[in-house]
Amino acid sequence: MRESFEFDKIIIAIAIAMFTIIMSANIGSMFYIPHPFPLKKGFKVDVAETTTSNTSAPQGLPTVIDMAAIMSTANHEAGKQVFTKCAVCHTIAKNEPNKIGPNLWGIVGAPTARHTEFSYSSAMQNHSKEGGKWGFEELYRYLYAPKQYIPGTKMAFAGIKNDSDRANLIAYLRIMSDRPLPISTS
Repeated sequence: MRESFEFDKIIIAIAIAMFTIIMSANIGSMFYIPHPFPLKKGFKVDVAETTTSNTSAPQGLPTVIDMAAIMSTANHEAGKQVFTKCAVCHTIAKNEPNKIGPNLWGIVGAPTARHTEFSYSSAMQNHSKEGGKWGFEELYRYLYAPKQYIPGTKMAFAGIKNDSDRANLIAYLRIMSDRPLPISTS
């Protein structure tokens, strides 16, 4: 008979614990009344109209750039170090697979959106259809502010604002090719 009383104590203790848990969750709502959710979620952000012309220079770069002078002082070894920022999303060696971004082997002088197996943004595809090529100046402007140079690109990278880092990176990308483009060509 004594065993059944011990079992009753265990059941009562479990019931009291459950009651305590349920009541403690409900007692808080008696003291704190949360604000109701808004009827319309989100908020409006006013954005200034931008032009989609690719011929305009990104804000912060001059309209005319002397790429021969810039590239004559560029150091591809320093550019290899700058490429570590790009290596998060891109591969560089020949025949390596694409990552989040396309493989960049032979990119300097190549047409934009050139990898058929890569899913480019419609903005990049349109730029390619307009005859876009990754020349020195185009890379220089694009790498400064990708989303500003080709609005609608999927590339989330903010850009490289340091002029020498950008030139060094282009020098490194230039030599990563079967036939590096001569520096005088842009």
